[in-house]
Amino acid sequence: VHGDFSPSMIRATRQVFSCAPVVRAFARQMSDAAGGAGGAAASAHGSERRMTNVDIVGVQMDLGASRRGVDMGPSAIRLAGLADALRDLGFNAKDLGSVSTTTAEETKASQAKPSGERINAHYHLIVGEVAARLSLITEKSAAAGHLPLVLGGDHSIAAGSLAGTQRARHARGLKPAGLIWMDAHTDINTPETSPSGNLHGMPVAALLGLNVPGLSGAVGGKTGTFDPSRMAYVGIRDVDAGERVTLRRFGFVEGRNLFTMSSIDKLGMHRCMEMALAVAAPAGGDKFCLSFDIDSMDPSEAPGVGTPVEGGLTFREGHLAMEMIGAHGGMVHMDVVEVNPVIDISNRTAKLAVHFVQSAFGLTTVDPLPRKPASGA
Repeated sequence: VHGDFSPSMIRATRQVFSCAPVVRAFARQMSDAAGGAGGAAASAHGSERRMTNVDIVGVQMDLGASRRGVDMGPSAIRLAGLADALRDLGFNAKDLGSVSTTTAEETKASQAKPSGERINAHYHLIVGEVAARLSLITEKSAAAGHLPLVLGGDHSIAAGSLAGTQRARHARGLKPAGLIWMDAHTDINTPETSPSGNLHGMPVAALLGLNVPGLSGAVGGKTGTFDPSRMAYVGIRDVDAGERVTLRRFGFVEGRNLFTMSSIDKLGMHRCMEMALAVAAPAGGDKFCLSFDIDSMDPSEAPGVGTPVEGGLTFREGHLAMEMIGAHGGMVHMDVVEVNPVIDISNRTAKLAVHFVQSAFGLTTVDPLPRKPASGA
């Protein structure tokens, strides 16, 4: 792990997305069941401290995808002013640097089993090693009561990123987190169903306990997995044939816990997000993780993404989803992945990512009050 930029460099390139810095006291922020005194040790149904510490970590890897460039995503998001944007909201944002690996040009990794049979999971040894390292970082962050904010990189990293946070909750005796997956794709392929063999299409399978070379090792067993009954998809519009079978197997139903663009057209984003949040956090005090692939947005809004698919979320739909997540107050982890500066326009997609992170962390147009009221106010 190493730092990419000094704080002064990040501040110098900061992009301002609102007219005034604000602080959001999350509605129902980071408190589990009633009865726990503030700051008391957490139990399975006890209280959690309010999260004010955010640990930012980047993952400079694109080996899980076929298109190059998302390894530069963390740098682009940092240059768009992420850390200062969070500090303006009153959070103690600490940048832990980046996990890096070799590039595709430098890598001649064997994909073969000992028998010589090829495995349909490209670069699985390297991708798995990176995801495992990442899982230890997020596990340590979550164990300290911090909120891990992970910047990709391709979406294969989520297997390690999310598993680390889930394992930490288990070790602390906390109720497992649910999961909201915002993406154009369901990412629930296995090597047996994947048309491409790209691991960025397989992290959900690993997180639900299916065997995915490399990624399953990073998940680290049952304590790193997620309950499919507490997972919801939002923004889906590109599903492979094999994935459809797996989705049915795990009980994903359109309009109930799988919100395609068709669902959003019919029901509206507000209703879809209400239902998604109710799935991921069904009981009072329940927590959830958010894995946000920027390709959930329409390419006209976010041109610099790893795998663009037409017909995605509008700016207003994406913004509303993030505001509702911020207002809920139960988010304990966030991934932001697949920003590709190589095909972006003036860092537009990275700036959009920062704007959406602010909203997910509580920024609204008029509420709450500024962090430091003017003298005499």
